Amino acid sequence: MLPDSLKGGGLLEAAPASEVAPVAAPAAAAAAEQAKRPRIKTVEICDFRAFPGPTPVVIELDGKNLFLFGENGVGKSTIFQALDGLFAYARSPNDLAQELKDQANRFTPVAGKGEGYVRIAYDDGKSPATWSPTGHPTDTNPGPADERIVNAALAKAILDYRSLLRTNYDHGDEEINLFDICVDQLLRDYSTVTGERLGEIWLRLDGKLRLGQIRKAQRDEIDEDSRKFNDGLAEAVDAILPLINPILKGLRYDDIQVTKLVPKRIAYNNAASKESRTYTDRSVVPEITFHGEPVDHPQLFLNEARLSALALAIYFAGRKLAEAQTHNDMPRIMVLDDVLIGLDQANRVPLLDVLADQFKDWQIIILTHDRVWFDIARQYQRIGQADKFWTYWQLHQPQDHTFAPIATDVDSSASGQILAQARRFLKEGHLHAAGNAARLATEFALREFCAVKKVQTPYVAPPEVLPASKFLDAVGSFDTEGHYSAVIDSIRMYTTILLNPLSHGGTPEVTPSEVTGAIEVVDKLLFALKVLPTAEIKKRKAQVG
Repeated sequence: MLPDSLKGGGLLEAAPASEVAPVAAPAAAAAAEQAKRPRIKTVEICDFRAFPGPTPVVIELDGKNLFLFGENGVGKSTIFQALDGLFAYARSPNDLAQELKDQANRFTPVAGKGEGYVRIAYDDGKSPATWSPTGHPTDTNPGPADERIVNAALAKAILDYRSLLRTNYDHGDEEINLFDICVDQLLRDYSTVTGERLGEIWLRLDGKLRLGQIRKAQRDEIDEDSRKFNDGLAEAVDAILPLINPILKGLRYDDIQVTKLVPKRIAYNNAASKESRTYTDRSVVPEITFHGEPVDHPQLFLNEARLSALALAIYFAGRKLAEAQTHNDMPRIMVLDDVLIGLDQANRVPLLDVLADQFKDWQIIILTHDRVWFDIARQYQRIGQADKFWTYWQLHQPQDHTFAPIATDVDSSASGQILAQARRFLKEGHLHAAGNAARLATEFALREFCAVKKVQTPYVAPPEVLPASKFLDAVGSFDTEGHYSAVIDSIRMYTTILLNPLSHGGTPEVTPSEVTGAIEVVDKLLFALKVLPTAEIKKRKAQVG
């Protein structure tokens, strides 16, 4: 099921000739809203963790969301760590600069040592923000901090699978306690009635524990800040609770409900030694039901998929709460690194719906090692024509580990991606490789057409991959009114190149003009998937009416 943002008027409609309907008002409004805040244009990483220098890895987002695939060990987590460090919250710039030095790649040539960096350029025309061995964008010395980074760091959501574990398995068989998550991430940027953020008050309280001696005046400050913190935490959990269950429903797990978040009021223990000082009753306990029945220890009862959905709903609700309290021109960044490995493929797609519905004006970066999920997501977004808001990249590791991974952008369509390879082969004079790539692109395009248009295809027992010719026959039978006859006839004309099994053996009869024509035919088929014939437009309008 597509989210509301991808339904109806959100689809680009067109008659086969040239009649293209204007972009729907909701999509235009969303685009205008996004334009009000800076969005990342490029990410550049050099001599950091898995990326040796001196040549940087550059990924171009152009203000769009990013979906990136990379196999295990290729450096996907390096991107996660680089962005997490760049958008660091409440950490010493000197410590961050040293951290960058400590995480330099050991295979960087000696001449390039000490020159690593993480840099992003926004689309606002201002200077890029750089995290380097000499400083961090949040540093106020010698100049002012980069407010874009400071603000984005405050409201960021940078999550990996370990983040999800903090809400469930990390608690063992004990009662789940979300206090640390609340003050570190979930509610740190909640603006209390005093005008201060909850995280700022907590940092001040935590800093008091490390004082050599706490005098009466400082004890009074602790008591006052504790009161502010306790009142603010109670406000915050009341504000976030109504946001959690709708997100769970969007993730298709409405059989789980968070009915309460119960915070205790912290108190300073007034211990004599610095090592023993603490705040007691640091606790925020969720009350959860499953099919209406209370669940005392959800981490021991719910399956991994439901626990993952619950964790995502809690984190996402925290960002929705922050969104309501931040200025409209503040950058909003969300990075998700394989947070769905606990869910099977069918249960991952709803995440894309939630992101489209709930986080339209956030810039989202999804990192995955799962090629199947990468392909499913691309196809799903392409069918809903949401791919125009995304850019898709892959990381490849060269055989020589002293070289940085190669980052390449790919099409939202697997067929379009192979077509690009065919054009490159043709340009380089590899004629038979180009013909073979064009054949593969045709097969993928026909399968994509059948999936989008819900074309029935033959069932073979035992199940096997149907040849492209069967998909072409199915498309021809489906198109009884001849809306796509020109494209289908063109494909049939080129079957000797596109569908002939001998073509990938390298038949000498193939000519550059034939391969060029075959590539153009597949392009036309892919374009046909982006537009709707007049009859289909009228049918949809009648259904809506």
